[in-house]
Amino acid sequence: MRLADFYTNIKTQFISDGITVIFRQPTTDDTLPLVQIGVHTDSDVSTKFGPALNEVEQQIDVWTENVSVIEFEEYVRQVKLSLSKCVRWNSLTVQTMIDESIGRDLRRALFLMTITI
Repeated sequence: MRLADFYTNIKTQFISDGITVIFRQPTTDDTLPLVQIGVHTDSDVSTKFGPALNEVEQQIDVWTENVSVIEFEEYVRQVKLSLSKCVRWNSLTVQTMIDESIGRDLRRALFLMTITI
């Protein structure tokens, strides 16, 4: 699988499950809730050629606003379930927080996923 296939699979699955996904930094004009697929880190520093396995760490952010803790946790669960339908990860961690950096109370879940491409 190529990294482009990984992103296409996630986008297709999220759209199918009714989850809004973007591949850029969110703006104040974006409607929440949404999922932001951020940059990745390729931790394979070897000089492999051809079809080689590469471990990739991917950050995925979930953003919501004006929802209860229960609604937020349910949305995070839906995102994780959607991911599990299209991705086999090596590891997945989720950290939740309240983000007030733009003057609004946003709930944010930060997924860190490690996959092998």
